[in-house]
Amino acid sequence: MAVSVYYPALAREYKIDRNWTINQKDPRDAWKRPYYVQPATCDSISQCLNHGGPFVAMAAIGPAFYRDEPRAFTNQIPGHDDVTIYGWPKGSPRKEANTAYVIICGVQRREGIENVYFRIAKDVSPDPSRAIGTIQLTTDQKVYGTAVATFAETEFDMFPPVSPERAQNQEKRLVPTIVARNPGLMGLWQTGAVTITTPDNAGNLVPLAAPAPASTGTEPVTGVPLSER
Repeated sequence: MAVSVYYPALAREYKIDRNWTINQKDPRDAWKRPYYVQPATCDSISQCLNHGGPFVAMAAIGPAFYRDEPRAFTNQIPGHDDVTIYGWPKGSPRKEANTAYVIICGVQRREGIENVYFRIAKDVSPDPSRAIGTIQLTTDQKVYGTAVATFAETEFDMFPPVSPERAQNQEKRLVPTIVARNPGLMGLWQTGAVTITTPDNAGNLVPLAAPAPASTGTEPVTGVPLSER
């Protein structure tokens, strides 16, 4: 079945909740399930785009991960013949780089070929130790494309839209995944027995303040990657 979703106009900034969670048994969280699918599929990406529009993801895709310059491809998206898509032929030599932020703006399945479309973004959060982050498009105006399989293989997280009320909660602390998965380590962090650091916007390691202990044991664990949720 053919699939084609594409958003030509993007917002300049997007809010993300780095600690986002999903309760699989709560019907109110059903809309989050496509963002939770591992590995991502053409259909799950399409559902995300149809639900909340373009969204933030982290993956090893884009120009930072290839040794060669991208090629320009035209007439790739039905109904958007004026859009040039930049990408790399299969087998292009890759290089190592940190996982990048991207804004997913489209996905397509046509004649058995599945591609995802995206713009390059960056983290401009005033305080990286907060769970609520601000992701902004870079000055790179190109729309890039890659195979859904490549995105699924290198994707680290897909972030659901953040409600305005949630976005204003700037006090919620980032809980590193390694801590969220280890209640004992969480307790040591909260009592000050261990110190955990995080890089600031300049790349310097600074102490990360621990969140207050939860009042109940019923709240979902935060900071766990999608494959662990």
